[in-house]
Amino acid sequence: MTNGNDNACGYGFANERSSYESLGLTKREYFAAMAMQGLCANSIPGNHHKPEVLCKDAVEYADTLIKELNK
Repeated sequence: MTNGNDNACGYGFANERSSYESLGLTKREYFAAMAMQGLCANSIPGNHHKPEVLCKDAVEYADTLIKELNK
């Protein structure tokens, strides 16, 4: 099972505030960043997404990927 809130790189450490603190991006954040990169790279010049729409689309792609990986 893939949890979108798991650390994408698997690194972390224990500290005095909590038993475990992760470093870096979650899987969901990493997948969304990769989707956003692709959306930006494939946009037609002069027809760019508004940032709010681009961000929502990237997160939707990430959530859909996580859902599919859990099937």
